[in-house]
Amino acid sequence: MKPMQHPLGLSIISVAVYLASLLVVLIIVFNPPPVPSDNIARKTLTGIVFNAICLSGVFATVSPETCSRVFARRAGNNVFPRKRIEGHHPVCKAFSAHVVKIGGRVLCAACTGLFLGGVSAVFLSTAYFFSGLSLEKSPQPVLTGVLMVMLVFPGQVARGFARMLLNILFPIGGTLVLIGIDNLFGSLFLNAFTTALIVFWIIARTMFSSWNHWKTCSGCKSRCTAEN
Repeated sequence: MKPMQHPLGLSIISVAVYLASLLVVLIIVFNPPPVPSDNIARKTLTGIVFNAICLSGVFATVSPETCSRVFARRAGNNVFPRKRIEGHHPVCKAFSAHVVKIGGRVLCAACTGLFLGGVSAVFLSTAYFFSGLSLEKSPQPVLTGVLMVMLVFPGQVARGFARMLLNILFPIGGTLVLIGIDNLFGSLFLNAFTTALIVFWIIARTMFSSWNHWKTCSGCKSRCTAEN
């Protein structure tokens, strides 16, 4: 059976578009477009949609099938017995950096971080969009959020608890970007645009993770089931 080839070119394009989208956010902050301010139900609608996205992400991190689907039963031209899985990853030295051990349990570092970050994002979003949390009109939340979202790249190469921490910051960063944009402009259109960018960042981050797994396994000679 021929091993599946990873779309490396698509991953490179995704990185470029990912960085370009962050640049667009910065352009909006420092060169705001002429958009009307919408106060009626703007925060409520934005908060409902964004929290739904966050909760969907949190659910995905606790579903083993979601993270384990990158591992298949194919390797080269042979089919081998399934390798033991812990923390959504094969018990393999090559994946030791991808897991953490907490309370005697082996957990996926990235999924654990995204779970904690996603829950934190829901609380932060709820405090701002539904509980009247007020902020000074400043680009600082957006700039901080953009920096956190960029940490997705070192998060792909970090090890253990450092990997988990960087993944905690990823959803919190997206939340700060959205809150900052809403606080600066009060525009439902810009909120919708920013939310769409956040969804793209989530999809792109999944692609980066998939590419990282492929790269880890592509040169491995072990009799394993990780999909090449």
